[in-house]
Amino acid sequence: MTRDSQGQGAPRRRGSALATSAVVKLELSGWDEIAAHLKVSRRTAQNYANHHGLPVRHHPGRKGRVWALPAELDQWRDKHRYPPPARTGRVRYVIVFGVLSAITLAVIATVLIHGRFARPQVSPASVTMRDNAVVALDAGGHTLWQHRYRRSLIANLGRTQFADYARIADFDGSGHPSVVVPVLLADGPNPQDSFITRIDCFSAGGRLRWSYQPQVSLRFGQDEFHGPWYVFALIVAREGNSTSVFASFSHYEWGNSFVAEIDPKTGRGSVRFVNTGSIRSLSRMTRAGETYLLVGGFNNEYDGASLAFMNARQQFAASPQTLGTRFICANCPSGSPDDYFVFPRSEINRALEQYELPVEVIRVNGSDVEASVNENVSASQCVVSYYLLRFSPAPQLISRRFSSNYEPTHRSLEQSHRISHPFRNCPDLLNPVGIRLWTPSGHWTTLHGRSSL
Repeated sequence: MTRDSQGQGAPRRRGSALATSAVVKLELSGWDEIAAHLKVSRRTAQNYANHHGLPVRHHPGRKGRVWALPAELDQWRDKHRYPPPARTGRVRYVIVFGVLSAITLAVIATVLIHGRFARPQVSPASVTMRDNAVVALDAGGHTLWQHRYRRSLIANLGRTQFADYARIADFDGSGHPSVVVPVLLADGPNPQDSFITRIDCFSAGGRLRWSYQPQVSLRFGQDEFHGPWYVFALIVAREGNSTSVFASFSHYEWGNSFVAEIDPKTGRGSVRFVNTGSIRSLSRMTRAGETYLLVGGFNNEYDGASLAFMNARQQFAASPQTLGTRFICANCPSGSPDDYFVFPRSEINRALEQYELPVEVIRVNGSDVEASVNENVSASQCVVSYYLLRFSPAPQLISRRFSSNYEPTHRSLEQSHRISHPFRNCPDLLNPVGIRLWTPSGHWTTLHGRSSL
């Protein structure tokens, strides 16, 4: 059905320009003409009709064909005040552009402020001391970061090089490695001034996370020892999902010592073992599903190298000493290790008159433990005794052997008349003295094993 200016139902004049002009002005046929009149897209016009009451009419019997009156469309637009499509599009684009710009600026700011997290983190491979700073290096030896101290760093940490004390691992289960290292800081400008011992923990990026400074006082007889303390050993022990840092501290003059367990998340420490004598080595082993701590050193009362074996879950233990003597720790809680070994002096050690001969190294292989005892620490060529112990099921001594320089050292002492018999008659090889074992029953027993070079 069509309408024109000549009245309702009048026939249309084909080819008449006047008739065609009248139809365009009074009736819009199809979505394209309706959309063009509203200056919107075809899809927008259909959305107005379906959801916002745009006055369009459908041709009866002609599915999808619509028509509308321009005047009605103008009235609808004035009433609803819908903006023209070009303007709507510009506003939308401005909003989207503004949001994207804000996000981009936020990302750039994050990268600038936290740039170290935006790029791949290189983990330290080693740690060294340079001038007055702890320096972390990558696998190629390039500096990653350095932490400079206000106090002077003391390079001498005992008999081990500074770098050997550093431990790099994921201590707190965060998935990121940390660096734990002991430092000795001068407590004054003069060589005779005291020093401060600390265990410092750094993040992989060089941020100081925590510091542990031992504030421990031990009393033996009438004497009280409250430091300063040397660090002689540092290990990381894992049991299931739990990780601990164990460090040994020995008195700078008298050698009485203790082992502290340090929480790798907070840096808080607790004393777990006290030894009447120095502690030079730490290790751990697993036996029957339990983790054990091995503590190697020297015992002042028994005048020999020592090795303590204790369950890592035990809260405290002290070396077994004779009751009523000054070797008992007077202010320590009760507790004893599972096993405590004392190793005899060799003939070379007695001839050289070397007093302290501690267990310097502990190696664990399954249920076997090898304890290395330095027989002449101050000599240019150390003679070492190696004791192989087996903890299956009960502790037993498998063998004792000497380093290859034992024989030439023995012959040298023969020539200087400090040993009166030839090497072939050496009692350390022919009739070796056994090692002493203390157990919680309070009794000492002697373990024997074969001896060889």
